[in-house]
Amino acid sequence: DYVEAVHWYRLAADQGDVDAQFNLGYFMYKGLGVKPDHKEALVWLRKASAQGSEEAKTFLSEIGE
Repeated sequence: DYVEAVHWYRLAADQGDVDAQFNLGYFMYKGLGVKPDHKEALVWLRKASAQGSEEAKTFLSEIGE
């Protein structure tokens, strides 16, 4: 359930969990469980990238950021 996943990812992301930050950003970007919000998605993806997430770095590169 994407809606439930977004809820838990947000809680963990707010506490600095890098995987949750990436997943939350990805879900927000793709509109999985939430209305697509590219601006907010980029905030989370950049946080994850700054913490060393290779997934976030790759995704940001793929979307031209």
